[in-house]
Amino acid sequence: MTKPSALVILSGGQDSTTCLWWAKMHHDRIHTLTFNYGQRHSREIESAKIIASMAQVEKHTILTMGNILSGDSPLTTAADLEQYQDWQSLPGGLEKTFVPGRNAVFLALASSYAYANKLDKIVVGISQEDFGGYPDCRQQFLTQMERAMQAALDWEQLEFVAPLLFLNKAMTCLMGATMPGCSEALAFSHTAYDGKYPPTGHDHASLLRAKGYEQAKLPDPLVVRAWREGVMDLPFTANYDELASRVPPPHGDPLAGVDPLAAAGDAGGLDAPTVQHAVNCPYPGKACNCGAIPPSV
Repeated sequence: MTKPSALVILSGGQDSTTCLWWAKMHHDRIHTLTFNYGQRHSREIESAKIIASMAQVEKHTILTMGNILSGDSPLTTAADLEQYQDWQSLPGGLEKTFVPGRNAVFLALASSYAYANKLDKIVVGISQEDFGGYPDCRQQFLTQMERAMQAALDWEQLEFVAPLLFLNKAMTCLMGATMPGCSEALAFSHTAYDGKYPPTGHDHASLLRAKGYEQAKLPDPLVVRAWREGVMDLPFTANYDELASRVPPPHGDPLAGVDPLAAAGDAGGLDAPTVQHAVNCPYPGKACNCGAIPPSV
């Protein structure tokens, strides 16, 4: 049976890269769409180019939108980025990095692109578990936006799929580690709000990523890449202990020969079957009949 086609919204970050590799498992035709919306730096766009090439997608499009999403978010202005000592210090509530309406605009434009290119699904890397308080990263928003675009295009077959919707960052890290080729691509992903490489900042997104890999008991492929290049020391957390014991730095996949799910155990409060469900189910975040619905649904 022919697999459906998909459009992946690819920012160049960890979550969208993981979703792209998920899409590769479940779709025959894949396009990727990256938005240049006047964000603080262009490094994530460059990352998206590299990752789309690694994934060998049918077509990668970069859509320049101008500054229609400009506001007071540090992601679209020169405002100072908030820095925190560690992930335990992260406050709750809505982060100042929130760009109002961003995901709504992205999904509306992506729907038009999908319609014109006959792509059945739009895959987006939002999560309501580790979402910085962003209201447009919740299931309620995604469901209502899908209905609006179905009505706008008179296209009931249009589907929005969010494979990470019910996974926290640790589970997202595990999911990436289980899909062949994804860890290699994640080494070229970009998360830091300041656009710097190597990633040594302490902004909200960088700390959440570090927290995820620490709780998953896995080294971050991006950090490992920077370490191998000699531009960054390994963090002093336990997920890097085994690598730190090797001199000189090893080449190849740092997870070679390791079962990430077995190594992590009960990472982040969710179990391995939940991650395996997200990898294997063609409808993660929605009703399915495979008997492995995430506990938070």
